[in-house]
Amino acid sequence: MAKMLTPMVQGINKTPSYNPNCNFENHVILMKGITWSRDSHGLFDYESRHLTKKTLKAERPVIITRNNNELSLSHYNEEESF
Repeated sequence: MAKMLTPMVQGINKTPSYNPNCNFENHVILMKGITWSRDSHGLFDYESRHLTKKTLKAERPVIITRNNNELSLSHYNEEESF
């Protein structure tokens, strides 16, 4: 089962804020995701030699999910949100 990820910037949880000048009509979000296979209680495993790296690009609102070590983007629909 895929796990919904909490928004983070440089390892710090961030609450999304609204800026009317930033939208998907004139901006694209580029992200780099790194996952590891060992359960380290939510902490980054600096000693892991088996990292999975993936570059993601969002041109519309999306939800980032993790299934094992694979990150994927799904379309975000605000009316159907949690």
